[in-house]
Amino acid sequence: MKTKKRKKSAPKTKKEPGRPREWTEERIAQETAALVKWIANPKNIYFTNFLAERDLDTAHLDRFCQYSEDFRLALEKAKKIQECRLVDLAIYRKGDPGFIKFVLQNKAGWKEKSELSGDATNPLAVIMDRIGQSAKDPLDYDE
Repeated sequence: MKTKKRKKSAPKTKKEPGRPREWTEERIAQETAALVKWIANPKNIYFTNFLAERDLDTAHLDRFCQYSEDFRLALEKAKKIQECRLVDLAIYRKGDPGFIKFVLQNKAGWKEKSELSGDATNPLAVIMDRIGQSAKDPLDYDE
């Protein structure tokens, strides 16, 4: 019985596991430079426009910040500049203050302060006390 001889295949080269890394240090440095240039333009206000123009999403930002301290610092600065520009628009009445407030609350973490009166740990007690002071006892037969 004859056996077939197998052809020897070429030796395999060692590769890194998984797919090649899409975002190299050079590409992240390019995005950092693009961000710095973009935010330097005073007409650029809303940071999400930068993401749309560069075809990026917020997940990219997290990844870039992990790999590059320069990008993280540039991103922090861009967010501060965006916040300042939005506040300036509201102060100088160049934009809708209500919408600017909405954006700052949702994007910059601003919160409207509310004042509490009474017992903050048990607010229902305050309401019940007010009701009790003005309500008549339905079982009080003396009246």
